[in-house]
Amino acid sequence: YMLVPLFLLFGLHPLAGAYTAVLVSISALIILYFTMLRFFDRHVALWCAALFAVSPGLVREGNTPLYQSFLPPFLFLAIFTLLNFVEAKSVAKKNISVLCLGIFVGICLELHFLAISFAVALFLLLLIQGRNTLRFIPMYLLGLVIGVVPTLLFEVRHEFLNTKLLLAYFSNSQSGSVSRTVHEFVFPWVKETAGLFGGDSIILGTILFFFCIACVIFSQSTDQKQNILRQLLIIVAGVVFVFQLGLRSFEPHYTVPAGIVLLLFIPVWIRQQKDLLRRLSLSLLAFLIVLNGFIVFRGTFANHGYFMPAGWSLDKIMKVNEVISNDAKNLEHVNVASLLDGDTRMYPLRYTLDRENIQLDSVEQFPQSKHLYVLSSSDQQTITNATVWEITSLRPFIIGNSWDLGEGIHLYRIDRNE
Repeated sequence: YMLVPLFLLFGLHPLAGAYTAVLVSISALIILYFTMLRFFDRHVALWCAALFAVSPGLVREGNTPLYQSFLPPFLFLAIFTLLNFVEAKSVAKKNISVLCLGIFVGICLELHFLAISFAVALFLLLLIQGRNTLRFIPMYLLGLVIGVVPTLLFEVRHEFLNTKLLLAYFSNSQSGSVSRTVHEFVFPWVKETAGLFGGDSIILGTILFFFCIACVIFSQSTDQKQNILRQLLIIVAGVVFVFQLGLRSFEPHYTVPAGIVLLLFIPVWIRQQKDLLRRLSLSLLAFLIVLNGFIVFRGTFANHGYFMPAGWSLDKIMKVNEVISNDAKNLEHVNVASLLDGDTRMYPLRYTLDRENIQLDSVEQFPQSKHLYVLSSSDQQTITNATVWEITSLRPFIIGNSWDLGEGIHLYRIDRNE
């Protein structure tokens, strides 16, 4: 739903997704700053905002309309309502806060199932706070249901398709606790720590990972809100670890909910320290912000998009779109393929050509196609000797034209030789 307005505004241009992602990231930064300013102080708010703004992993994904890229603003809103719940004195304010908490967490679940650990952790956090908090759990669960209404409606209409798939996945998963080494358990956490705070350096990520564990273990404070963040961090990490035990495949980004809470907790923890430890911690934080800022700035000069092969970017896609639009005007039975990476059927290019009303044969119709535009980083001989089905389907063929797109990328038009 967040993507629709900008796609309509920009006429379905593919950049609309990136614009949406950037706006969501900026809104997350604003929400984070005012959350920490509201419940702590300006210094903590600035440190948290700076850490978030230059986090290599968050910036990298925050430039793309991936589902998990839209999580941070709602995670921060959930933490805002949690802290507001802790601070509220009246039952009415607590009910409103915990209802909103459930709704925001429900929206997180709508966006990505990795938020399951966050939802479970908040439920457990409310459960352990004592008898006075137990009565607010039904309101939290009601909020969750409200937040996931779109998914519930989809499930009812489609005979609980996603629910069955999710249950099947968990039922088929085998515990890896016996066969996995300690390194295999720890590495996803280290890698995500490196991506969030450590300039993508595994060495620095390892140091920071154990430093953060020490901060959490030895944290002592009379500040109720700091203690809530600490408890939430421990519970989220514990829930994620339990999931890790039962999942056959565990990716580093599954730890993102714990990383987001950690991003808030560290500056709050530093605020409570005194003298030498405080100065050393602030110096480390400043170093990380400068390092991560440099890594992010250097990344702006990359000649390719996120998870795209070297030399291949949206600019190149639009350039190829223009070339094919002009060259294929009088051709029939046209198709496109690529040897740049595993996406041999070139779905991004198909999307841009469809916007230009260029009629392509479908991805099942390569044997019927008469003309095929092929992207490659190699010479014509590679095209001639290619073994992928999309190209061999046109044999015998000749190379009818070629274009040098720069940075080692070439476009070839091969024509069926009938």
